[in-house]
Parts: sequence; structure tokens; C-alpha cells
Amino acid sequence: MLTIDGSGLDKHGRILWLALSMSSLSRIPFRMERIRISQNPPGLLPEHLPFIHAFEVLMNAEVKGARLQSTELVFEPHSLRRGHLEIALGKGHPIAPFVLATMPVLLRTLAPLSLSITGATHHPSFPCIESVAGSFIPLLLQAGARIECEVAELGFAPHGE
Repeated sequence: MLTIDGSGLDKHGRILWLALSMSSLSRIPFRMERIRISQNPPGLLPEHLPFIHAFEVLMNAEVKGARLQSTELVFEPHSLRRGHLEIALGKGHPIAPFVLATMPVLLRTLAPLSLSITGATHHPSFPCIESVAGSFIPLLLQAGARIECEVAELGFAPHGE
């Protein structure tokens, strides 16, 4: 199991998202310690929890410590789910970083997989989903990936989230 020092975890959880993505891709479990230890409050914030849960569902993973203000998280990925998955990040949680973090994992699978993701298509701290669909996904298509991205409706993060 890989140990990661999470004391440098930024407010939005980019280190956590990268760890979840790379662990899911490699199937190497990790333990993140000292998550946001110097922040007030320390540990996981409400916006981190839906993202962790989404990877838990996607990877049939075992997760320990995924609770508010936890300073330690253990993530043990197993197998990628197949078929159709409903991922509910919540109205204030951005979709684009989830799509970007899961893309390496999803591209590695050979079986068809579809995701329906609900969350904020627009968030002040992240690119909007249209930006990802208009720039990142076309690059993957040129590289031979088979991806379709459809935005059913726009959803904005509530003010202050």
C-alpha cells in the first residue's frame, strides 16, 4: 500500500483526486495521512466526500476514513464496474474534475461503460464541462478513444460553494 502525505492537500482536493485516479488506474491501494492537517478545519471537507464515494462506486473499492474532517483515508480499488452507472456528485460539486480524473481509468477499459453524472457543470474554481467537452475530449477522439459527452442541462454551483 502506498502512503501519501496529504498535508499539502489544497482546499479543492486536487492531490486527493489525482491519488484516486492513479490508484484506480494502477489498482495500487493508498493511505493518505495528515490530510489538510494545517488547515482550519483540518481533514476532509464536504466537497471531497462525493468525489471519494464516486470513485468507491466506480472501482468497487473498499474505503476507510471517508468522513467529514477525517485526516486519514484508505482507498483500495478492485475492479471497474461495467454497464451504466449513475454518479451523483451533488448540486454544488463540479463535474469537470471528476470527468478529467476518471478519464484515464475509463479509457483503459475495453468493455462499454456509460456514466450519468449529476453535479455542477459550472463552478467558479474549475473549468466548465463545455470546456472539457470542447477541448479535452476532441483530443482523445483524435487519439482513437470512443467517447460521447452530452450535457442534458446546465447546473451552477450555489453561491459560496
